[in-house]
Amino acid sequence: MKASETTVKALLDGQKQYVVPLFQRTYRWDKKHWEVLWQDLCEVYKSTTVIDHFLGSIVTVSGTAPPESPTPYTLIDGQQRLTTLCILLAALRDTARQSHVELSERLHGLYLTNHFVKGLDQLKVMPTQADRDAFAHVMNSTDRAPDSRIAQAYRFFLKSIAAGVDNGAPIDLERLKNAVLDQLSLVSISLSKEDNPYRIFESLNYKGLILTQSDLLRNYFFMRLPVLRHEDLYHRVWRPMEDLLGKAMDDFIRDFFVKDRGFVRENDVYQRWKKEVLVDSLSAEEIQAKMEELGRFGHYYHMLIEPDQEPEATVRKALNRLKRWGGTTAYPLLLNLYDDVERQRLTKAGLARILAFIESFLVRRTFANIPTNALNRIFIRLYSEAQPLGREDLVDAIWLALSSPGHRWPSNDEFQESMLTYPLYIDSRPEQRRLILEALEERFDHKEPVVMTGLSVEHVMPQHLTGEWRKSLGDRADNIHRKYLHTLPNLTLIASKYNEKLSNNPFRRKQELYDYSHLELNREIAQESTWGEGQILERARRLSARALEIWPGPKELDGAS
Repeated sequence: MKASETTVKALLDGQKQYVVPLFQRTYRWDKKHWEVLWQDLCEVYKSTTVIDHFLGSIVTVSGTAPPESPTPYTLIDGQQRLTTLCILLAALRDTARQSHVELSERLHGLYLTNHFVKGLDQLKVMPTQADRDAFAHVMNSTDRAPDSRIAQAYRFFLKSIAAGVDNGAPIDLERLKNAVLDQLSLVSISLSKEDNPYRIFESLNYKGLILTQSDLLRNYFFMRLPVLRHEDLYHRVWRPMEDLLGKAMDDFIRDFFVKDRGFVRENDVYQRWKKEVLVDSLSAEEIQAKMEELGRFGHYYHMLIEPDQEPEATVRKALNRLKRWGGTTAYPLLLNLYDDVERQRLTKAGLARILAFIESFLVRRTFANIPTNALNRIFIRLYSEAQPLGREDLVDAIWLALSSPGHRWPSNDEFQESMLTYPLYIDSRPEQRRLILEALEERFDHKEPVVMTGLSVEHVMPQHLTGEWRKSLGDRADNIHRKYLHTLPNLTLIASKYNEKLSNNPFRRKQELYDYSHLELNREIAQESTWGEGQILERARRLSARALEIWPGPKELDGAS
């Protein structure tokens, strides 16, 4: 490894090309980064003495090229700043085109492009494939540049140069050129064949947490593979997976890791992958196989985060409900179950049943007010716990494993009792309480599907008691109000436009709107002559009977359900 201080001019001068590996991140800098660079450049430009400004490091690995071709350098680190500097120089070149033709041509011919070569080899910097079109348009001054961060950066620097410095004083373009090329300094780190590029990459990036865990893992994968395999694996496996999962990529690589190994903290995922999965003894074939396995499981994960992509209706509905509930802790288990479906060890009907058990487990624990901090470890271990309990029937085995007393799946009695004590309205998330009430409504024998859009949760006994409500509730009004206000039997669903109108209205006024509702939950309430403790207790009995049907209980240890 050889390190030396250099300038932007020295980096870009001569017939050379810095190639960003296709597995690297796309261009990510945005306005806050451009503004910092521009402010630093302005300080250098305005200084009455010659000062340099240090930008950071550039790490490269030199390669070989045919005669008359630019010398290629693989850009291991520093692609964001080097790409931005080229965009800045392109903006300066185009600004100079009208009044400083010679300056414009020198910038284009010496520092932005390579003379006497054709195609993309002309570019001094070759970005990843996703950015090449936009970058080439900017470097070649074409008007058809697609909108992208690269195009946005170009427009930012055009406007900044046109705006001038301080009080709008026009910028001396020659002086600005000198500031960029001669006074912005970097450390150039050149790696030899004996150096370990992914270890150096890691030391520069991982310790500063500049990159995400999935970024680090992707780069580690590809740096361990022969270059000839990069193009195929990137386009066939990695890029489709990243496009499919988007921002969920980090969550996925964590859930994939823990599904067979155990809990890991978010910021430790990359290091644990290296230590336990991508060990140094693995061959290139084994690393490729692991990447392809990751790609296959990425498709399963897509179903979890985008349930509407699941073709089977019962599973699709169950996954949507789990997503609404916030049941992401079950995803490691579901990755293994989806793989069982793919390998025909589990049917989609069986998967739907297991999803129903998971939903019941989460719902009942919520009502029983059991802390959620153990859920990660419960679902991570559940698949392995189920294996000795019966591979013949995986559904039954999962049910039995989840029913272990240590996992705290509340019984029917505990579930029913908690409906009168758990403050559902204030201790649950809005989507959770809506889901509970919607599920109860769907349990009625509707001849046609009930439209649930545009509904909000409404208190029957209002949150603030009026004199009329106090009179209706009697001497124990405050006690009844405090005890039952936010519990399930005092809640219902109503069209959002009516929620404020109902508010603290007396029960007889609420009855009128409930009676016109298309929901059976409300029509039942409308049949009551008054609303107090007796009616709340009776409604709790009716709702709990339906709830036991919707959310089944744990499997008893003797095998009876």
